[in-house]
Amino acid sequence: MNREGGFRKRKHDNVQPRNRKDERESKVNPSSPVLLAFKSFQKELDAKHDKYERLVKLSRDITIESKRIIFLLHRVTSVDDIEELLNESEARFGGVRSKLQQISQELIGEDMCQFHRAFSPGLQEYVEAISFQHFIRTRSLISLETINRRLIFTPTEVEAENAEKSALPVTQDEKQEQQPLCLQVTPTDYLLGIADLTGELMRMCITSVGNGDIETPFELQVVQPGDPISDAFIFSASVQL
Repeated sequence: MNREGGFRKRKHDNVQPRNRKDERESKVNPSSPVLLAFKSFQKELDAKHDKYERLVKLSRDITIESKRIIFLLHRVTSVDDIEELLNESEARFGGVRSKLQQISQELIGEDMCQFHRAFSPGLQEYVEAISFQHFIRTRSLISLETINRRLIFTPTEVEAENAEKSALPVTQDEKQEQQPLCLQVTPTDYLLGIADLTGELMRMCITSVGNGDIETPFELQVVQPGDPISDAFIFSASVQL
């Protein structure tokens, strides 16, 4: 006993729990079905987390490049050759499409709803950029069906030639890789992208008036009542306001 009347703590009291833990771990069978099942769950969760992070990175790259394309398209009010500007933006969209194709490859055999939150911001920014380009070229609003048709990726001619020249039989996995990949924009992502488009059109009007062009703002009045695409445009503008 110590001076206060209590019992003095023995040194081996701290050692016993650790020794008991080591004994319990030594008794665990590494080939136990329960332990193997949890290890497989761990690998599956790690793979999903890694894929989610890759999709987030791709979404950020798409967002950055789409914003650059939007900034490029805003020069349309100050350049003489509009077609050259549109061709340059189309070339930049090739890089964005390659990132979107990588997302579609990551989603092969996966439920898109589990990973949609990871790349949804990139899709919305892509919709804003492609709809802005389409509006400058045609003075009309691009439809969801048109956007999704552009997101169907077919195998390149080089890959097809290599498959024909190969003497080895094509496996089932290789056949699936040669099939067209598809990444579909959801109606929600489409509407949110169009809602952001209204802000770009307003900025385009302000820039045009600042440059002394008062005709362009009147050309932006493309909304016609009864048109389903225009109704979506009105809904998106009201959401932004």
